[in-house]
Amino acid sequence: GTGSAGKELLYRRLLKFSRIPLCHLSLTFSPLLHLNFWGDNYPDSWGNALPTWFLTGNYTKDQKLTIMRTHINRTLHYFKTRYPGVVRSWDVVNEAVDGEGNRLRITPWSDIGNSAIGTDSEAYIREAFKVAHEADPTTELYYNDFGGEGPGKKADAIFNLVASLKASGAPIHGIGLQGHFTADSEPHTISQYRANIRRFGDLGLKVRISELDVRVKSSDGISDIEASRYRTFYKNIVAACIAEKPTCVAIAVWNLHSSQSRIPNGFPGYSAVLPFNNDLQPNFIHTIIKQEFL
Repeated sequence: GTGSAGKELLYRRLLKFSRIPLCHLSLTFSPLLHLNFWGDNYPDSWGNALPTWFLTGNYTKDQKLTIMRTHINRTLHYFKTRYPGVVRSWDVVNEAVDGEGNRLRITPWSDIGNSAIGTDSEAYIREAFKVAHEADPTTELYYNDFGGEGPGKKADAIFNLVASLKASGAPIHGIGLQGHFTADSEPHTISQYRANIRRFGDLGLKVRISELDVRVKSSDGISDIEASRYRTFYKNIVAACIAEKPTCVAIAVWNLHSSQSRIPNGFPGYSAVLPFNNDLQPNFIHTIIKQEFL
């Protein structure tokens, strides 16, 4: 996906823990030497982003803590030394809050706390940010989650989490609001999105719209209401981000066209509405986004 009017590159799932070997010997990024990109995460809260050897290893909590620290240190050291100045920010922890905003997810990392780092449910999150910052103090570190773009219980839970991290002294610099919308629901207003972005800014955090896409039912054709909604989702979230500069620093779409999208596989019966046609020609969504930048 592209962000900041096409000035950076987002490496979707390619830098997940499950995709990077612990030794990092197979990584090659020389074509990207002059690009900034936002690397994806370390302790992803979903098990499907973790390597099989980890999930089946029956590791003790102390061993898992060591694995997490080692992975973070080796990943940041690799990119810092091989591509100095290229990586501007990292997504450190992803989707730690459950889908309804009731609590933190129970994950393979949840039990790694100890007397040194704390035993509460946020201990592994604080430690991940701490280790990442120590590995590369020059890189901005983000928490990333879905469902928190506008007002609601999930947005409040995300806000409370990052506020707690800030209050504890964790080196967190920003929040990724994913922007996975569905035309089944009504978009929030620009002012509602702006208010939510602003309160993260009041904590001293930057905000990214980090994975923007809209899904729409594909089986019965697109209704006029759905068409109006997906246009409004794009218009309102982009307008809100631009209006809240410098807090909102980037917008990244989650793929360029529908044939690349995660949506048809993840949500059967739905398709993605993205800013380019399958032949990479700009479409009306591209126009909507572009108009907000003018």
